[in-house]
Amino acid sequence: LNGQGGWRISGRTMVSGGGSEGRMADVVAGGLAGFCQDAVTHPMDTLRARLNLSGCNDRRVKGRGFVGVWRELLHHEGVGGLYRGFGVALLVSIPANALYLSSYKYWRDQFTQIAGGGFLCDSLAGLSAEFTSGILWTPIDVIKQRLQVREAKGGAVSVSPQSVAASSASSSSSASRSQQRSTSRATTTTKASIDRSFQEARAIVREVGLKGLYRGYFVGVFVWGPFSSIYFAVYEKLQKLTKNTDPATRRNSVSLGCGMVAGGVAGGLTQPLDCIRTRLQVKAQGTEGMGFWRVLSSMIRAEGLVSLFRGTTARVLWLAPGCGVQLAMFEAIRTRIRFVDNNT
Repeated sequence: LNGQGGWRISGRTMVSGGGSEGRMADVVAGGLAGFCQDAVTHPMDTLRARLNLSGCNDRRVKGRGFVGVWRELLHHEGVGGLYRGFGVALLVSIPANALYLSSYKYWRDQFTQIAGGGFLCDSLAGLSAEFTSGILWTPIDVIKQRLQVREAKGGAVSVSPQSVAASSASSSSSASRSQQRSTSRATTTTKASIDRSFQEARAIVREVGLKGLYRGYFVGVFVWGPFSSIYFAVYEKLQKLTKNTDPATRRNSVSLGCGMVAGGVAGGLTQPLDCIRTRLQVKAQGTEGMGFWRVLSSMIRAEGLVSLFRGTTARVLWLAPGCGVQLAMFEAIRTRIRFVDNNT
């Protein structure tokens, strides 16, 4: 520590935790880390959403496992189908993740001042971060989920024919085409995805008003609150066990591994809650007008207890690498940003 209360490393000073500079570093690092995470893991998220609906009456996904749904999706929709709903994630990932990760650091500081830190403080900070970031995450998730399962429900979600045509055209590919044409198709796919996202948002608002964008907010917190609580608490514990908490010597590879394990554990334990939330948000067949507990009992009665864990593999494969990338990038970026020249 130098005399100014910051970490001094190689002639530079790192701004420490609670000031405005530190908070801004958390915001910027959180946004960039979340964007990188979404770009890598969105295809697995699409598969997870489809698998959560595989007990519904649709011949394309009914009764299929992870590999079956993967093959069916690629066969009918192409690679572009894996990125259905990515437009809205592309637009809002930065502010949403900035709020999520920076609010976690804020709440962790607060609980540490009150109770001295530890597993419980990290767990409560994760839960509080979920309540805070749900303001942005819920409308994002509602739109994304409806777009992701549109094909799985046979077009039950409202999307214009023009958008469907654009999606089909943009998702076709051929290995023999030039890199220039591939780049052009990627641009078209992104634009079509963004257009569909806005169309879906407008359709929801027309149908039920703005409250439709917050359908399942408390259910979302009920699902992702426990996830965030487990996720951050396990991550911080693993960082301590591997002696990787010092910003001066922190190894990004260790942060990546700790984040992957924490995300996988939290994702697997909360899969039943996520399955029910998905059905509530997209209003899957047979769940219209039902609440959380009625959907739960209906699923167990009609499909068995195993239905709650359908999609666990996709969820863990989606969350584990994503969480590893998210936290490794977040720690690396915030550490780099917090370094300022002594002369300034």
